[in-house]
Amino acid sequence: MHWDVEVADPQLLIDAGATLLRPLGGDLEWHVLADPAGNEFCAFVPALGKGGPDSEEAGG
Repeated sequence: MHWDVEVADPQLLIDAGATLLRPLGGDLEWHVLADPAGNEFCAFVPALGKGGPDSEEAGG
């Protein structure tokens, strides 16, 4: 199972114990993080006029 989350600031997840594996940018429109157990997940930051992973723009 793979989780996608929407968060205003990925630093909130990092402060809670997540590890940033790959920041937003380049070919990614999301941040890739890992929880304390090492499970990877993606964090989407909502942009004005754009939705998260379940939006129509993302095919959700």
